Amino acid sequence: MFYYEEKADKKPGDIAKHLNTTSEKISEWAKDLERYGVIKFSRSGYGSLMFKESDIKVLREYGLLKSALGNPKDAIEILKETDVIPTEQEDMSWTKELKFAILRRH
Repeated sequence: MFYYEEKADKKPGDIAKHLNTTSEKISEWAKDLERYGVIKFSRSGYGSLMFKESDIKVLREYGLLKSALGNPKDAIEILKETDVIPTEQEDMSWTKELKFAILRRH
């Protein structure tokens, strides 16, 4: 069994193409989600937002809720009640015992 760590390598423009919207909207939605403490997105060395493939679903749902309700606070309250947001990180502490058993290619 191999552990695959999802890499945050998608820019707001890439996500915007998937969701058929603008990159400015994606950045706005991401900042709303970070501001209210829902999810923390990765950043590049220059500070720009970077997304994982799994973040697309969260951003899509939030965008739909925000456009329907208009208020970001209401949209986030409803979003927290759904099962879209991952609630906990997988415990990978067992990998520390493997030491050099997993060969990584850089």
